[in-house]
Amino acid sequence: MRRLIKIERELRYMKEVQDRLTTENTELKFRLVECEVSAIKQGLKGRYKK
Repeated sequence: MRRLIKIERELRYMKEVQDRLTTENTELKFRLVECEVSAIKQGLKGRYKK
């Protein structure tokens, strides 16, 4: 029974870690898209200034 409880705790912890990493990954992807959009906008501004 103790082993089962220990395994359940470990699974819960692993789920929390997975959720946190998924959230961080999503945030990083969002930041990457923001940077790409910014770079595109700057490129377009540069073209029209010429």
